Amino acid sequence: MSEDATDEAPGGERDKLNAMDVALAAHPGSVLRRRLEDLHRVWDVWAAFSAELYALLEVCETHEPTASELTRNVGDRTVQQNTIRALDKAVIAYAAGLGALIDQTRIVVQQQPAAWQDQYEQKRAQTVGALPASPFLAKLRNYVLHYVAAPWAFHFSYSDGVMDGIVSLTTENLLRTEWPRPARAFIDANAPQLRLRPLLQPLAEQEGILTQWVDEHARSEHAAEFDAMEELIAERNLFLTGGATDGRDWEEQIRGLERELRKMRSASNADEAD
Repeated sequence: MSEDATDEAPGGERDKLNAMDVALAAHPGSVLRRRLEDLHRVWDVWAAFSAELYALLEVCETHEPTASELTRNVGDRTVQQNTIRALDKAVIAYAAGLGALIDQTRIVVQQQPAAWQDQYEQKRAQTVGALPASPFLAKLRNYVLHYVAAPWAFHFSYSDGVMDGIVSLTTENLLRTEWPRPARAFIDANAPQLRLRPLLQPLAEQEGILTQWVDEHARSEHAAEFDAMEELIAERNLFLTGGATDGRDWEEQIRGLERELRKMRSASNADEAD
């Protein structure tokens, strides 16, 4: 139902509607719904960043002209510089987005009962936590947001006529900043150059599973609060429509209007034919 009706309602009705809006906005079900919507928005954006970074790295590693330009050390290096700039922008967006996803997930989880949080930690250990690269990727934003320019390294060669292109991060440069012990261990294990592309899709898959789990279990845990919120919404809709509908039959009303419109058009076409 329209959220602009407050401006059109007369004095007493406007006050009542304002009171309804305040109660609805402050209701625990509404608060949790907003948090879950924020979580999904961040997930959608970060998943897109992850796919874009993967696609760019794939081009750099599999498209021969691009791979050749990235390893150029003489002549015009414009293509190389533009590609590195695109990589820097993509990895910054990826790392910042992952940090935001972790933060938004934490906001939801910290508002849940202790037993629920224990279940979350178990699920996280089974999904994201099972990936050795996850501590490194989770803290990559600290490096790229500080240095902006990532420590890229490019390798391009042929073996039996097959091109081999690899885009990596130099671990020596990565270690210019402090890392938590698990992240540093992963960096050390991949020295001297850490290839990024194979790490992206597994984490995106597991973060997607974990985000969906958080959403479903939070809604289940707070089902009564969501039901109470829906009742407040229904009361507001009844007030806005003068008792005509609480919004739950909205789809049926739309279908009814469409049927009436089709009848009117058919009648009009029949009149014109006569």
